[in-house]
Amino acid sequence: MKVLVIGSGATGVSAAYAALYRGWDVTMFDAGLTPSNNRDTQINLNSKRKNARSKGFVYQHFPVGPKITTNYPDLILAQSFAQGGLSHVWGASIGLPSKEYFDSTTYDMEEFQLHQKTLSDFLPRMSFDFKNNNSLLILSRKMLDIHERYTLKLIKGKINFSIKETSLAIKFLQKNNCRFCNQCLIGCPYNLIWTASDELVKLKNLGMNYLEKQRVISLEQLSDTSVCVESLDDQGKKSKFSKFNKVFLACGPIETFRILATSGMVQDEVVLKDSRVFYFASSALRVKKRNQDEQRVSLAQLMLTLNNCEGKEITKIQLYDSSKGQHEKARELVPVLKLLPDTILSKIMNQFVFGIGYLPSRLSPSLTLKLNSSKNVEVLPHSDVNYEDEVREIKKTLRSTLKLLRIPLLPFTFSLGQPGEGFHVGSWMSISEKIRGTSELPKTSGIHVVDSSAISELPLGPITELLMLNAIRIVQSIRT
Repeated sequence: MKVLVIGSGATGVSAAYAALYRGWDVTMFDAGLTPSNNRDTQINLNSKRKNARSKGFVYQHFPVGPKITTNYPDLILAQSFAQGGLSHVWGASIGLPSKEYFDSTTYDMEEFQLHQKTLSDFLPRMSFDFKNNNSLLILSRKMLDIHERYTLKLIKGKINFSIKETSLAIKFLQKNNCRFCNQCLIGCPYNLIWTASDELVKLKNLGMNYLEKQRVISLEQLSDTSVCVESLDDQGKKSKFSKFNKVFLACGPIETFRILATSGMVQDEVVLKDSRVFYFASSALRVKKRNQDEQRVSLAQLMLTLNNCEGKEITKIQLYDSSKGQHEKARELVPVLKLLPDTILSKIMNQFVFGIGYLPSRLSPSLTLKLNSSKNVEVLPHSDVNYEDEVREIKKTLRSTLKLLRIPLLPFTFSLGQPGEGFHVGSWMSISEKIRGTSELPKTSGIHVVDSSAISELPLGPITELLMLNAIRIVQSIRT
């Protein structure tokens, strides 16, 4: 069996490993690991927003071929989802969604858990035990104590919340891997966080063929056992490959849509779902560190989940301490802070805890993807139902919870991110309606979608492990 994996991100390497474990002949096409300075292929982003300016993220832009465009200057869209990027840097948090998520979808949680062994072969992870570790994060421990003693009560009934540690995806399992520097959001300065590109050498050693700087333009199903692939290199040269029995699309929801729409396999216009983020700041606890190793909290180490009176998750929040990245952001938002020395600004910022929360996709404005006559993809805002009342209730619950946790929400700091800003986008093709259990397109027998395009619903919180396990599940489920 000769298979092609399109994309070298998290789902791409997962599909490649699963295919190699089955003894298949695997080839991977990648648009390239060398970023281009060609701005014609960039989405028109407001450069003042974080996803456009984050220095730690490497966004690749193919210099020729189809473009991803928008005529809306205020539309924020992480470029990593437009034309690759997860090959290089992604958030450190990893973990499966809750049982509630699986109960509400067509997925079997036990089936996903069975594939975690395959994932653990190449994805080391590090967890934190807030109760038993000598180098505990003080704020995390105090929050855990409060959580064990209280159940939050609001006017409309009981609101339950939980606090738990999350795992970090790291390169090596070694003691004290994480330096707790709070830089996860803009890229680990110590190069400790796992990225999919770390696996390319290992995959090549296992026998995978790797073709860099090949951007797939279209696919054609020649027969039940043959798929023709048309690609373009970075010099504009076109090539055709017709030797593949199976093709796995793992190049992100926007690029996957472009390829399939150009190939006439899906409609020319779809709705891209989003799990919208919100930001806030809280007053930090006045606690005294017991030793130099103890710190308060860092991104990806603590997850706060809020549930409604029926026990249904309404939001998940990551809490983290101030960092140099936050100091830079504060100076951009409040120019007068540029006058303060780093030491003074650091003391001020250390009085706050910052949070990033995720809204359910039903409360998140979606995006429309449209393939135009020039075969470029236009990204447009998508009109949605009114969600303001529910968001207001979530904010009210959040305020009460943070007050109970002794890190009260600061006035006027709660703000909603723009569509696509939180990186969790996809789910534009419904598994239950348009594609089979192995993400095979209805009119083909050899083309499978393994990235976030095909998941039935976007979960709250970390998404990457779900996507990687789904890619492994799809490959291992295929009958030959």
